[in-house]
Amino acid sequence: MFLNLLRKIKRRVFNPKPKKKVLKNYFQKTYTQKALLSYITEPFVKGVQYKHTNHNEVVVIAKILDKLNYQVDIIDFDNNNCTVPYHQYKLIIGCGRPLEQAFYEINLQKTCVVLYGTGIHNFTNNQSSLKRVYENYLKTNALMINSARFVEEMWSLQNNFSDAAIVLGNEYVANSFRAYNTRTPFYPIPASFHQVLNFEDIHRNITEAQKHFLWFGSNGLIHKGLDLLLEVFSQRQDIYLHICGANTWEKDFFEVYQGHFNYPNIFNHGFINIHTVEFKNILEKCAFVIFPSTGEGGCASVVTAMGNGGTIPIITQECGLDVENFGIMIEDLSIPSIKNAIETALKLAPSEIQERMEKTYNFVSKVHSVKEYEMNMERHLKKILNKKNA
Repeated sequence: MFLNLLRKIKRRVFNPKPKKKVLKNYFQKTYTQKALLSYITEPFVKGVQYKHTNHNEVVVIAKILDKLNYQVDIIDFDNNNCTVPYHQYKLIIGCGRPLEQAFYEINLQKTCVVLYGTGIHNFTNNQSSLKRVYENYLKTNALMINSARFVEEMWSLQNNFSDAAIVLGNEYVANSFRAYNTRTPFYPIPASFHQVLNFEDIHRNITEAQKHFLWFGSNGLIHKGLDLLLEVFSQRQDIYLHICGANTWEKDFFEVYQGHFNYPNIFNHGFINIHTVEFKNILEKCAFVIFPSTGEGGCASVVTAMGNGGTIPIITQECGLDVENFGIMIEDLSIPSIKNAIETALKLAPSEIQERMEKTYNFVSKVHSVKEYEMNMERHLKKILNKKNA
């Protein structure tokens, strides 16, 4: 044990994590204007991965900046160990620490700053998420903070002093920002998704699939309502819950709900690669994707299930996702409301389920495609820049 400890200390002292760098002039252009994109650099270093839609998003934004004749520098949103000449940039877009630091160094008259909000406002998100954790604590006597999704850094400067903000999600998400800032214009933009399957690729037995519900999420299992679903589905054996993306590193959650995961009608599939046959098989089993989250930015995970299989959404308004007349809304974050939404789903006629699936798929394919995301992003950016330069 002592030798292992010495090895760990040696690795940390002599092999520290490399400092994150700014990707300079990524497209190698000679434009006179410079833009800094503060989000993630991984897709530009390792290529686009399909583990999260933010890979597509950041690549699309970078290409638009290049199209608008900017030299494009890219930095990670959590980078705080680089010296960045913020005053050299005509445009700074993104979120996180670099954006926050920029306000100490730039001339607001000369530099346009655009916040890219990837979820509901930090304060609203934190209050809602921690409230859910406390409600769970009252039931379980376990304070599972790791199963919340809260932001310790509030990013107050970018939330208040940006020239404009483009936020992932719908008007509900935009309004969460407007509640604290009436000066800045906020432009909602629907989340994009990775499409790997066409509706015709999915073959379901509607009568059977009607009894199967998919939770398709990631970190923050209480924030995203998995605890509520486990409670509901463990109380009845005639419906089935399929769980994808629940990370076992939230050890407290899995210890508390270990018994629930053993129920014969609850299936934990772990992380699912959307390019696999397993993903297709799960979609074919489930008619509905259910997600009682307390705060999302357009809920790309749910959109992914909708757009790859026409899976009908059952969601809360806090997901920040418009589901028109094909989805089912959960009225509030409570067990009775979830049960009511499930009952609504179970009472649908097979013909209506088929119709809603087709509407779901067609809507998402049109509104949430990467192409539509790119068009919306470029339109908003041009409007913001034209106003700044007027």
